[in-house]
Amino acid sequence: MPRFAIGDLTIDVDVPARFRCEYSLSGSLVGLDSSNGSGFELSGIHMVAKDESKRGAEGLNAARDNAKTNDAKLERDTPTLVAYREGPATWMGGFGSHLLIATLTRPELIPDFVEVIASVSAAHDPFPDGKDTAVVDLRPSHTRWFEQKRTSLLDAESWSPDSGNAPEKLDLFWGSIVAEPPEEEDLLNAMLSGVTVGFGDLLVKRAGFQWCIAKDPWGTSIAVVALRGTANVIVVPESFVAKRWERKEPSFIAAALRDISAHVAKMKAEWKPN
Repeated sequence: MPRFAIGDLTIDVDVPARFRCEYSLSGSLVGLDSSNGSGFELSGIHMVAKDESKRGAEGLNAARDNAKTNDAKLERDTPTLVAYREGPATWMGGFGSHLLIATLTRPELIPDFVEVIASVSAAHDPFPDGKDTAVVDLRPSHTRWFEQKRTSLLDAESWSPDSGNAPEKLDLFWGSIVAEPPEEEDLLNAMLSGVTVGFGDLLVKRAGFQWCIAKDPWGTSIAVVALRGTANVIVVPESFVAKRWERKEPSFIAAALRDISAHVAKMKAEWKPN
């Protein structure tokens, strides 16, 4: 069965091949079986406890607490996974610090959806032991999400990282969002997410980066890395873009691309093996 990344894209699930899957504006995974009209919408929420001693099991604990509150039977209850049905059309799951929420259309036609929830796992290989900061490759389960973001930019803005004026053109698109953000929150988040992928693709095309999943003391995220295996220059495009959005910077992409490219060149020249 194909796998699809969900939520913050650091976890993924198996989806039966009969479902055609796309990502919604809100980022949820939507599947439709056109043969019978059944479908689902699956979201993953990454939870972070304020108490550091309770981190790593926030989703598990939330799922167990919700099941108890709703007097629901646990269909799966293991140290790593909790899953239960909340009403006829809703499935809930807890996996580590992630809470999974699925809403089903014609749920009577999807009796095995608990198996989708139960298939959840990390969407990346294990990180090396003993390292606070490390990177691993993306998985095929990330492919469709990236495809949709790139296609949306191409269709809406005729934008590609390969065009000669790509940084300046993406800056113009960014500036239009800052000047007149859409009222619909899901649309705004989808546009910001598109800029995030576009910025990351520019770093890949023009500054020697590659997409990856990175771990550092603050968490795990989709990132790009340059000089992998030596200086390991890591940029998290989502955080980079989010900070500029908070400050409502009218443009940053072309300048940031120049600065980061220069930093990578400097690190490459100065790096010496231990």
